Amino acid sequence: MVDGSIAIAVQVHLSEYSALRQEILEMIKWRERLVFLSLGISGALFSFAFSADRAVPGPLMSRRMALYVVPPLAGAIGGLWMVNARRIYRISVYIRDVLAPKLNDLLSQPTATRRATTFEFLTWESSRERVMHKWSRRLLEWVVLLAAFVLTGAVAQYLLIMDQTGRFIDRVRKIEGPLWFSVNCAVVLVSFLLFVGHLWVGKRNVGAPGIRQP
Repeated sequence: MVDGSIAIAVQVHLSEYSALRQEILEMIKWRERLVFLSLGISGALFSFAFSADRAVPGPLMSRRMALYVVPPLAGAIGGLWMVNARRIYRISVYIRDVLAPKLNDLLSQPTATRRATTFEFLTWESSRERVMHKWSRRLLEWVVLLAAFVLTGAVAQYLLIMDQTGRFIDRVRKIEGPLWFSVNCAVVLVSFLLFVGHLWVGKRNVGAPGIRQP
């Protein structure tokens, strides 16, 4: 009876683990789509900005209006990426710190048919090799995120400045819609700080002995 109860409990936890891992995989796929979505939308807006006929009447058809839209869209999609990354992190921590210890305790209990044995479920989660691999992957990921969610907005702001004439400070003063331009600059800066923080968390965890990353 004891053996059967342990087997059922192990099966339940393994089923929960499989469901959580599947949920993580789906969120990772969605997160990757957000990167391609941001690059695609930004590319389309840049293409429109450089191909649109500036002689066409109406502000919505101007080059400047297309460039003004790039930073908020990239920042919004980047925010969705961060939300998904946070959800993946929380599920991974639960698997590592709650589910894995429960399974290890169950598998290590002595039964009527065998003696107590030390099992290690999900040892890869706590291995040093995985932590170092995750850090190198995070660096590459950060470069892509910087290009998709921050650099595109910064380039759009720069092109708005270069579209004016005179010295740099004079060009900034001549920009149409200074309030919108200022808000976009703030969006680019906040996005940059958020992704620097995302990178810094990974670096801090790698540098601290005994800390396991999800």
